[in-house]
Amino acid sequence: MESLPDVDVFVGNIVSIDFAAYELWLEQAEAEEARDYLMKLDKDEHKEKEGREFLFYSYVLDQFRIFGMLEPMLHYPTMLANQMTYQISMDSQKLVISKYYALDEVVVREFLGKKLNKSTRRDLDEICAKTQKKLKYCQRQFDNCRRIFKAVEDMSGSLVKNIQKHFQLPLSLSWDYAAVVFLANHRFDCSKRKLSCLGFRDFVECSKFLIESWTHSQTDCTDLPQEIDPEFLHDLRSVKILVSEQKLFDKHKNTTVNKARELLHLSELKGSDELAGTQWCEASFRPLSRGIVGIASCLYKSKEIRDYFIDIFEKVVEPCRTCGWDKERVNMFLQCYAAAAKQLPQIEQLSLTWDKYIKTTTKCILQIYKK
Repeated sequence: MESLPDVDVFVGNIVSIDFAAYELWLEQAEAEEARDYLMKLDKDEHKEKEGREFLFYSYVLDQFRIFGMLEPMLHYPTMLANQMTYQISMDSQKLVISKYYALDEVVVREFLGKKLNKSTRRDLDEICAKTQKKLKYCQRQFDNCRRIFKAVEDMSGSLVKNIQKHFQLPLSLSWDYAAVVFLANHRFDCSKRKLSCLGFRDFVECSKFLIESWTHSQTDCTDLPQEIDPEFLHDLRSVKILVSEQKLFDKHKNTTVNKARELLHLSELKGSDELAGTQWCEASFRPLSRGIVGIASCLYKSKEIRDYFIDIFEKVVEPCRTCGWDKERVNMFLQCYAAAAKQLPQIEQLSLTWDKYIKTTTKCILQIYKK
């Protein structure tokens, strides 16, 4: 009897991810839309149109089916690396996760600072209409933010590192989510009409300044990383003396004006401004000082923390705009104002607290100052 040849059989479950199809799936595109888009990308047009449409449609359905089966694991990204059902290369895993959690800045800007709860989720219809995005797309953006918020809210240590570790995200994206978590945790009001000129990136940068300076998020402290240091907020109440005592106020003003005059002589701003070197600073000192100190001395109240951005906008940014100052002039005033305060014995005792407040607030003011 003739013997049959040996046959080697190999069975594998390697998953091939078409990232063009994946991005279309993330955007909630219909299978027909995805098919037409991928057909345009394909350079092989020798086959008949009907045959190509069928092949591409089947291919899209297969890819979409894979993405749907992977999605539950993407809710807990560490599972994806440990599971054996789908063999995906590490590079592809990282890309799948980062694209799934990529933030749409226009959509997220709309619910920034709000509670990440069911009530806010029910209002996503309005965001869909405003941003012209599909409802499920907006829901995924919201659910990703809420999922990360819930996962890290009780963790100690670095907020950014916790997000990186548990969701396998790159550093830049982890910072974006850290900002979302921080703003939501303290309920910062980001929705006032006056703040509509500020984009998602402005709030991320400001949040980064606040997290790095006012919380324990960058240390191994056991306190919750997104909480603002309560001792710092309590100590800030003492800076009210800068506006409550007239002699101290006058001394602070004179020192600030003198420092501004010195800088004007050394800067490119001299010329016509040099002759009026004291006028621009003197005229605006009182309202600006009252605004800056007023914000600081009330931050121990949770409501004042929520109003932080609108307060610096109304009490600092708008008055500076009214004076016609550009960003360089604003920065000059704030630097002179901060340095002059530190020369006062009453503030010298609060040097670390004052530095922590004024340096961070200056960065936030300059970030949102649109002239």
